[in-house]
Amino acid sequence: MKHQSKLRLTQLICIAVGTLVYAAVSHAYEKTEGRTVSDSEKAASVLFDMGHDYRQRGENSLAVEVYRSGLKLDPDNQRARYFLGEALEALGGHDQEALLEYKTAQALNPNSDLGGAAFARIFHLLVMMLVTHMGNPDLAIADFTEAIRLNPQDADPYNNRGMVWGTKGDYDRAIADYDEAIRLNPQYANAYHNRGSAWENKGEYERAIADYDEAIRLNPQDDQAYQSRGFAWATQGDYDRAIRDFDAAIRLKPDKALAYRNRGLTRFAQGQIESAEADFFAALRRDPSDVYSVIWRYLAQSRADHRAAAASELAPNAEKIDKAKWPAPIIDLLAGTTDVDALLEMVTTSDQTARREQMCEATFYVGEWQLLQGRQPEALVSLERAEHDCPKYFIEYFSASAELKRLSH
Repeated sequence: MKHQSKLRLTQLICIAVGTLVYAAVSHAYEKTEGRTVSDSEKAASVLFDMGHDYRQRGENSLAVEVYRSGLKLDPDNQRARYFLGEALEALGGHDQEALLEYKTAQALNPNSDLGGAAFARIFHLLVMMLVTHMGNPDLAIADFTEAIRLNPQDADPYNNRGMVWGTKGDYDRAIADYDEAIRLNPQYANAYHNRGSAWENKGEYERAIADYDEAIRLNPQDDQAYQSRGFAWATQGDYDRAIRDFDAAIRLKPDKALAYRNRGLTRFAQGQIESAEADFFAALRRDPSDVYSVIWRYLAQSRADHRAAAASELAPNAEKIDKAKWPAPIIDLLAGTTDVDALLEMVTTSDQTARREQMCEATFYVGEWQLLQGRQPEALVSLERAEHDCPKYFIEYFSASAELKRLSH
């Protein structure tokens, strides 16, 4: 109660001071930095100075109220918007409101020092929200819903909430949020990209590719959009278009491993095994810790009848990965240090979705291992099961389908 009374008194003082200053300069104008400063801006300036004093003393609740009073008189003051964001952030529990103030400050003058600082705070808050809500998507959805309530004309919270719906597998709700983000901002390349991913996860590849097309048109420097479209083409069996997109992604970001790995997967599916082998090698040079590139490099070398090289490289490559994490146990199967039954028993996660996904991967790589052992009938059973069980956006689904087509001819 005492805190609320103090806050109410401060609000009255702020209004009174603002009114007195406003009256004192009601007919006054002066030139500052080449523009006319109005009486309301002068009145607001007094309040902003009070807010700065409160903020420096750590009285952030009072600072918030004073800044807000001043912004009613001068709503486009970038400095006050930024410091209001800082005060809200310092209070704790007001991150969405702080984010809104930083975004407003950044939009007022993106190229100023404060515009850059506001962008940095926006990025920091978004990262912290994702880290905080990792493993708790419902809490993230609640936060983004609150952000939408605070500013329903802001496209970003719709896009962000759509991404969280996607992690929950609710692609229809994700698409609805991306639709709204695009309606609010038709130039929102990332929303088109994200909606394309949602369509792809639903198996609607034509719609996915159309959205990736638009994302690339709006932002032709986005290597990830090329990668996403390339993977959609590959899943459709259009390997030439897929490789062209992966080539484009590599031209844009030649140091990123993923495009090399994806191009290698596509070439492997085409039957261009030695080219795939080279791509997996390039991926490992850029990211030696990528366990999937280790696995696929071994498979490509073995399929190209370079088995001695595959065996000699596997152990040193495996030393660079985290052996405590899935899918590292698959390397033990390829190295001959475990068997199929033991591998399947290593799928022990209690999360049912993660368990299904790991089991799908294990089944696919067991099928690949069986092919290398010359046990084609067993491999067919494993690959058919992987194609049936794996999510359509998994590389193992695409790869199992490609292997089954090859084996049927």
